[in-house]
Parts: sequence; structure tokens; C-alpha cells
Amino acid sequence: MKFIINADDFGISHNVNMAIVECFEKGYITNTTIMTNMPAFDEAVQLAHEHGFADKVGLHLNFVEGRPLSEAMKGDKYFCPDGQMISPMKSRKGIIYKFFLPRSTGAALEEETRAQIGKYLDAGFTQMHIDSHQHLHTLSSVWGYVGKTIKQSGFLTIRKTRNLFLKKLSAPVAFYKDIFNRVVGRDYITTEYFTSAHEYAQIADTGFESKANCEIMVHPKFQDGKLINIGSMDFEDLMQYLEDEEKISYSQLKG
Repeated sequence: MKFIINADDFGISHNVNMAIVECFEKGYITNTTIMTNMPAFDEAVQLAHEHGFADKVGLHLNFVEGRPLSEAMKGDKYFCPDGQMISPMKSRKGIIYKFFLPRSTGAALEEETRAQIGKYLDAGFTQMHIDSHQHLHTLSSVWGYVGKTIKQSGFLTIRKTRNLFLKKLSAPVAFYKDIFNRVVGRDYITTEYFTSAHEYAQIADTGFESKANCEIMVHPKFQDGKLINIGSMDFEDLMQYLEDEEKISYSQLKG
């Protein structure tokens, strides 16, 4: 089985930036995705070029944290009610917003997507891989507006919605995930599976085997001077599971 290990949230903070640099140096990750609107973006760009992994940096679209780059998003009452982006999906109408958003909000999402893509490309990154903070691109209401913009910008690979779980999903959730992954699979190269480190380890312990490929999502950070994977298993433990497995970058993924 081939594995892509992607570190999310590059550019969110100095702490995370330095943790991601160390993960590359230790061989813990094969890719990272960067947040163009966060405070440590410029530092992240410099580090990627200085440490030789700029060709392994994709875009981590962000609509739910920090200040937006576009004027349209700054004025949107759903995603940016007070100058800082938040997720309307967490409001009391969150379920509705996952499927339906006002057209003006959709236009704001499109403009913000173009702005973040433009800043990513201006930084000299060539990976042309994309995912999103809190997986918002996988929601039907969001994808309906940003999907075309992503495709027009020439992205080749994309993160699918998580589809490798130890426990069985409800029928509606499983159905939606299958449909979304089929839709993006028509226009982009994707891994067959996408999951977290903790989830994969649990599945691996059950004897799960495949000759396919899988993306494992990680979130590096320093805590009390120790490199950790936020909310999931330690990198050393993950490497034990993947010791004999082939690790590749998204640029090596074939459709």
C-alpha cells in the first residue's frame, strides 16, 4: 500500500510551521497544505523554500478562521460577521447551511477561493493539490460554488472526504461520501482512501490490507518542547505501522 502523509495547517502559527519542518526532516510526512490567510504564512513560504520542500506544499483552503483575503468575504454575514471568519455550519442552522447557502454567500466563497489560490500561486508553489480547513470543500453547499473555481485554476489532485472508518457509518452519511468522492474522482486525481492516523492504526490492527493508496492526515505541533500529532497518535507510533510501506508525494500519485 502507498501512503501520502499530509500535515495540515502550514502557516497557522510559528509553532506549527517549525513542527512541520521537523516532520519533513525526520521523514514523518510527505506533504503539507498551507493556509494563505493566516499570520505565519510568509514565514511558512520562506521555510518551505529554504528547507527544500516547496514542491510538496498544497493549498489548505480556509473559510472558517482568521481574516479573509477578499472584500466579498469580509462583507458576508454568514462566514464573516465580525471581521473574522467563522463556520456557519456550527450555528443552530448548521445542518441547513451544509446543503444550502445564499447566492451572495456563494459568490463570496468563490471570490475568497480565487484570492487564496492567487496568493498560493504567487508564493511560487507548484504542487497543485488542494484540501480545506475543517473539510469545508466536501460540503455540498460549499463545493457547489468553489468546485468550478478550483478546476479553472488547474489543480490536479484533491483530498476526498474521509472514507476509511473502523465503525460503520449511517446510510445517509455513507451515501453522501460515496457520491462526493465519485464526483471529485471524475475531475481530479485522488487517493483511494483518506483517514486520520489514529483511525488507520485501528483499522490496520484488524488485518486491513490493500494494494491501493491512502492519505493520512496529521496535525504537527510542539507541546512542552515535544513534537506531537494533535488529537491523534504519536508520529513514532504511526511510523511503526508504516515502516514497510511505500510513502509518496501527491505529485507521484497516478490516476
